[in-house]
Amino acid sequence: MILIRDHVDGETAQKSAVLEIVNKNIDLCSMLALSAKKYYDGIDPDIKDEYTQQFIDNSCAVRDIMYTCGNEIDKIFSGSSVAFTAYPIWHGGINSTQSFCPILMTAMPMKT
Repeated sequence: MILIRDHVDGETAQKSAVLEIVNKNIDLCSMLALSAKKYYDGIDPDIKDEYTQQFIDNSCAVRDIMYTCGNEIDKIFSGSSVAFTAYPIWHGGINSTQSFCPILMTAMPMKT
């Protein structure tokens, strides 16, 4: 992001370059999340509980990649229209979190 800010001339060109990174990042994270979910869903139900934490950790890593990308865009391009390109990736991070929350809720023991 710093290289784009410092070496790409014009806000329009910067926005285009950042959006390309955002879209590639979303695609990559979607593939990682889908792969993790497919693997987790394929585990035998008798031993699935042993792999729930691994699935949650993988899902959190995907979410963190998205949030970090959005945060860096916002930090580096603060005050310019390029900063708005962070919204789609933050939205992807939120969607990622929502996708594994039901599993997280069933994995957590309820305290009474």
